[in-house]
Order: sequence, then structure tokens, then C-alpha cells
Amino acid sequence: MGTFGIDLGTTYSCISTLDRNGNPEIIKNQADNTDTLASVVFFENENNIVVGEAAKERMETDGDRVVDCIKRQIGKPDAKTYTYFGKSYNATDISSLILKRIKQMAEEQGYSVDDVVITCPAYFGFEELEETRKAGMLAGMNALSVSHTDIVAHAMGVIAVNDQGTSYINKTIIPANQRIPCKCAEAFRFYTSEDGKNEVEIYVLQGTGAPLECNITGKYIVSGIRHNRKDNPTVIHIQYSYDVNGMIHVQARQNDGWSRAGQ
Repeated sequence: MGTFGIDLGTTYSCISTLDRNGNPEIIKNQADNTDTLASVVFFENENNIVVGEAAKERMETDGDRVVDCIKRQIGKPDAKTYTYFGKSYNATDISSLILKRIKQMAEEQGYSVDDVVITCPAYFGFEELEETRKAGMLAGMNALSVSHTDIVAHAMGVIAVNDQGTSYINKTIIPANQRIPCKCAEAFRFYTSEDGKNEVEIYVLQGTGAPLECNITGKYIVSGIRHNRKDNPTVIHIQYSYDVNGMIHVQARQNDGWSRAGQ
């Protein structure tokens, strides 16, 4: 039986296993004669749901009954609910239909797909991971793990307020395709405000553009900052790290040791 690896992608998905020699082997999509399955779902009628290239081909003629790029919505609080032929589907339900087709695709070739590892982007948080796991369960699979792939480009930033109330955002890039686990540290100069502000907000941003163009994937508050005097900057050292499971950890220190800001 063995364990299968599934890449549940935004546009295309695929499934692989190990051959007799222990080498990775992609299980082909024989219906479309490719190595991948289009992550597109077409609700043809109440008795038939089409997944894959055939669904993608219906986008122009029947776009109101076609769903694509569903991975961008899974686990999000504002995710859309779709209703077709009197039945409602959320992002987890539709993701499970893609996974179910992947399972069927492999089993049509003699494989028995039960235990799987599903990969997902490194920016996925707990809700996204849990809903992906649930989608696997709804598709009839035992998701042993929902694992992050290599991280995409991320940025770390600190926002502070000066006496005039101006927001400052400093940013350092964590390169794309960085292997995990990894760490990135930076020192930021923080100015206190008139009321003796002793907190600093730390943002984890996803993207390499201007700070305000990035997606905020995490926000943490570090308190207890000691200032020498109002007009003198205080240096705060921030360290971001990805552990082997792709979870983001944030630590901060002023002068004497690290304190955990969040994860």
C-alpha cells in the first residue's frame, strides 16, 4: 500500500508514490494524458461533478458553475460559499472533490490510496492546514501530514510610532525557495512616544513588494520595552524562524536575551 504524496495546487495538482527501488514516481493522469490534474471543478448537474481539464474547458461557456483556484480560499474566514442545484459547498468541500478525483485517478491504475501526505504553501496557518487535512478526510483519505513546501518570498517588518504619530515600517526579505528550517534576524530602531509607549507591533508579511502591498500573515506585540530617553532610539532585535513543520516563530530582545513574541 505505502504512503502517497499529493500536491494540492492552486491551478494543478498531482500525486506520487515510491517505485520498487524507492524512487519517487508521479502517477499519470491517464484521462488527460498528463502528470497533473487541473484543480478546477465543474458542477454539470445534480448528479455529475466534473474535475480536471474537462471542467477547465467549460469555463467560457458555463463559468457560473465552474470553480477554480479554490486553494486561495481554504481556511479563510471570508471564504465564499457556492450553491449548485440546491446544495452548498465551501472551500473545504470543493478541495475534497479535487482530492477525491486524484485518489480515483490513482486507483483506476491499481493503486490503493489511503495514507497520504499533502503539501501546501509555507504561509498556510493553522486554519488552512486543518481545513486541508479535513478535505483529505472527506475525500476518503488518511492525511498523515499536511506539510509545507519550501517557503515563498516573505518579508518581516516592524511598525512603530514616533512623537508625531507617524507609522514606520521596516522590512527585510527572506528569499524565495529558502529551505526550511531557517532563520532571519534584524535590528530595528524604535522611538518612544510622548506617553512612554513600551510596545512594538511585529508583522509577518508575505510578498516582496512595498510593505503596504504585502499580505499580513501574522501580527505580534512585544511589550515591556525599556527606553533610556524619549529622543533616543531603542534597538529591538527581531528574529523570525521557520521550523521543520513550516510554522513561523517570532522572538524579540532588547539587550538581554530573547523573549518569545509568538508563532
